Amino acid sequence: MKEIPLTKNQVALVDDEDLPLISEYKWHTHKSNGGLYASTNPGRAGQRRFVLMHRLIMGAPKGLQVHHADHNGLNNQKSNLSLATNAENVRHQKLSSKSTSGFKGVSWHKGMKKWRARIHISRQEIVFGYFDTAEEAAKRYDAEVVKHFGEFALTNASLCLYKPQQTP
Repeated sequence: MKEIPLTKNQVALVDDEDLPLISEYKWHTHKSNGGLYASTNPGRAGQRRFVLMHRLIMGAPKGLQVHHADHNGLNNQKSNLSLATNAENVRHQKLSSKSTSGFKGVSWHKGMKKWRARIHISRQEIVFGYFDTAEEAAKRYDAEVVKHFGEFALTNASLCLYKPQQTP
């Protein structure tokens, strides 16, 4: 692993094998979507071209995104990166600051007066049940997203939003 110096006293992490691919460019930090990424402008004079390090390393085609498993946009080691559709990448987002329940996939249903666990797939809402506590709904959400989202599932337990019960 190599550390690539960036602006603002930041570094990007890359695999040794990717050093020749990225070493010809001058890299800087780039803030986007609430995260930091490494970017460069390799265009010739008069050209405006913007390249993100993780896209270059993964050879990402247009229409696909590069997913950072650890949510660190400066960790560009291949073990942390995978190609993803926009929908897959959205599934792996952290808890929204607008969450009223404190859990992913959990909201209060006024009519039922209970906490609801749900996800959206292809613009379709799937409700997994109504629960007395937000934590119960979060646990059900976790079980379902692992089944439906696979490697892109980000559970409440993995975010340490609750402590899962230990099996005796």
